[in-house]
Amino acid sequence: MTKTLVSSSLVVALLGASVLADPRNPGPPPVPRPAMPAPVQQPLQIKLTVKVGADTRVHELAVFDSGCNRVEDKTATYEDEIQVCARPAIEGVFLEVMWKTRNGPNEYRTTSGAIVARKGGQFEVGRAGGTRFTLQMV
Repeated sequence: MTKTLVSSSLVVALLGASVLADPRNPGPPPVPRPAMPAPVQQPLQIKLTVKVGADTRVHELAVFDSGCNRVEDKTATYEDEIQVCARPAIEGVFLEVMWKTRNGPNEYRTTSGAIVARKGGQFEVGRAGGTRFTLQMV
């Protein structure tokens, strides 16, 4: 009797193992988890300064962490085009900026990128003694 019980237990165990190992057997359904609310993104406030000689122009812009925005300002004497794209970074935010300005017949362009602090971060690019572009996080 004990031999029959052990043999029967062994057959049931082997059959159960083959069912569990069968890739067609998906197993128990996953336990649903409560949905996590998406974090509310606050736009980054950016101050862009274009300095050409004695002329200084300041533009303000808002952009989200994973987005782009642009400024276009044109008059008869000058033209500014600035595009800012942001991506999250481990410490702050990575900003890639395309700068273009025209003053009369003179035009200056540059593309730059930097990781800056979300508040108070700043960088400046341009030509020494000439056109300068400054980006500041406010």
